[in-house]
Amino acid sequence: MNKDYLDEELQLVHEEICPALNHPLRMKILYLLREQARSVGELTGEMGIPQSSVSRHLRVLRERGLVIANRQGTTVCYDLAEPELAIIIDILRRILGRKLESRRNQAQTILENMAEEAK
Repeated sequence: MNKDYLDEELQLVHEEICPALNHPLRMKILYLLREQARSVGELTGEMGIPQSSVSRHLRVLRERGLVIANRQGTTVCYDLAEPELAIIIDILRRILGRKLESRRNQAQTILENMAEEAK
């Protein structure tokens, strides 16, 4: 693989996509949209945050090309522009789960050793 091309591509990923994923609420919106397209009102209800916050995060996701807006009558519904985003979030969650499991195992070992030493 051409190193210069890889460097350029990774720089573009960092500039174009990563800022949109830099907030847990935006990641949650993407995750909720994986199931089905939703309106701002539906997202607000599911997330339990103000509509203005949902709209602000959707704007960032739209500007980065990660969600699309479709008008359905008087309602605007949002959907994933790239369904692979849900897969990426799933992978990140699995990686986190393994890391947390490893920490739990480490903590358990330390606690067992401490209990053994205390005897």
